[in-house]
Amino acid sequence: MGTTDCGPAAHPGEHLCRTFADDRERARLVNGFVHDGILQGQRVLYYTDSHPPHEAADRLRAREASAAAARERGQLSVESAADSYLRLLPFDPDLMIAGLRNSCQEALSQGWTGLRVIGEMDWSTRQVPGADRLLEYELRLDNEVLEDLPVTGICLYSRLAASRTPASLAVAAHPGVLADGGTPGALEKLAALPLRPGGVRLVGSVDLDSRAALVAVLAAATRMPLPVVDVDLAGVDFVDAAGAAALVEAAAVLAARDRRLVLHHAPTSLRRVAEMFPDECRALEMTA
Repeated sequence: MGTTDCGPAAHPGEHLCRTFADDRERARLVNGFVHDGILQGQRVLYYTDSHPPHEAADRLRAREASAAAARERGQLSVESAADSYLRLLPFDPDLMIAGLRNSCQEALSQGWTGLRVIGEMDWSTRQVPGADRLLEYELRLDNEVLEDLPVTGICLYSRLAASRTPASLAVAAHPGVLADGGTPGALEKLAALPLRPGGVRLVGSVDLDSRAALVAVLAAATRMPLPVVDVDLAGVDFVDAAGAAALVEAAAVLAARDRRLVLHHAPTSLRRVAEMFPDECRALEMTA
């Protein structure tokens, strides 16, 4: 894989995350991503949160020679987070996903090779209605947008925002997160990643320290528009009794909607809890 000013090159179908320490580093990441998209003939959307769109566009033009011409021919658009992610409140993953699909199909119909989107996400740490659904949005993008469309995406978080809930879980939901100068690694004791063809892959352990994270992940998973929500636990080394109870509750929520929660590769600790409390855990559907 090649490298650019925004790190390892992003290719169609990839949904990456980058964190930055200051405005200079943020600008470098944006410029590199936009530059690559222009060269590859993609339609490029830049959603800014740190500066008004006209100011962000001016900054981009000052650092990226091809940006002005790309805007003039309609290849590059700079919009505010308020006019994109937050155009209609509360924040709604369904609307954003539909909008991205429409934008990509429109770009292809206009002759562009695909859609490239970079969005500043620090708005998620403010008191924004619907910000609690950000993790759901991040987990659904792979299966509902990138699976069948040539979309390349990068979510940009300041390192301060990336350390705060709900952004911290959303950051960790990106495979190969690059943080702290390019070191891959999840930022949570329990991380949730997209699972294809649909569902969630958990990595870490479930105990008192990560219980709130599990509840947030399951809330996101139960909102996924799937008849069966698969949860891969191969990367989980421990689940305590309270974690098992949270899984039972999530299964009950889905069952009430005629849907199912299916657990794959359950760790020994979870199976032991289910054996100790068979009546309470009867709702848990675990594969062999």
